[in-house]
Parts: sequence; structure tokens; C-alpha cells
Amino acid sequence: MVRYGRIPVLIVDDEPSIHQLLGRLFGWHRIPTLHASSFATALDLASRHAISAMVLDLRLQAAESGLDLLRWLRASPAYRQLPVCIFTGSVTLNEDEEAAVTYHDAEVFFKGKDLNRLVERIAAAATHRAA
Repeated sequence: MVRYGRIPVLIVDDEPSIHQLLGRLFGWHRIPTLHASSFATALDLASRHAISAMVLDLRLQAAESGLDLLRWLRASPAYRQLPVCIFTGSVTLNEDEEAAVTYHDAEVFFKGKDLNRLVERIAAAATHRAA
């Protein structure tokens, strides 16, 4: 098993089961994780820790959405180039979501069917950022 850098991936999702699943999955690949269930917590963690990538749910239960966080990241010079993987339970994205994800250079992965691709992308990001 390859050992990746020690720069964690920030997982932002309001479902505890997703945090458990991704924490274990990335842990098997020795990719450290930080966890946030809200926009505010994600901003706090990102401001206090270096992160190699972000896994972001589009539809958070709080007032701000995952797209709000994605827009904030891309407007911030410190996070403009951060790899962001949208991990959504939706079957499809609506037109506005699709346009925002494309415009803000994020990748979309669907819960339940894109886990292997997500791990590969996060592993690549963690390796690149650790180098």
C-alpha cells in the first residue's frame, strides 16, 4: 500500500455515515482526513489546517450549500487551485449546479457508484500536494 503525504483531505458532508465511510476508505489508503458537517466548520478547518483536497456534498442542510462553499474557495487566492470533488447523492445535477461545477473547476462523483474513482482522484491530489 502506498503511503501518501500527511496533508489531510477535508470531507464536508452533513451525513455522519458519509464521514464514516470516507474516513475508513481513505484511511485504508493512508490518506488523513478532517471532517466538517457545515460551511462554517469547513471554513474554520481550512483556515487552521493545510488541506490537499476537499470532498464536498452539494446539498448541505444548513443555509449555505456546497456550491456556496465552492464559490468561496475559488474566490480565495489560497484555495483557488485546491482540488474539489463534489460527492453527491443526487442522480443528476440541475442546470445551475452543472454550470457552477464546470465554471469552478470541480469534479462530480455520485454516491454509491463512483467510490473507486473518488479514491483515485483524492490519492492523486494527496500525492501531488505532498510532493
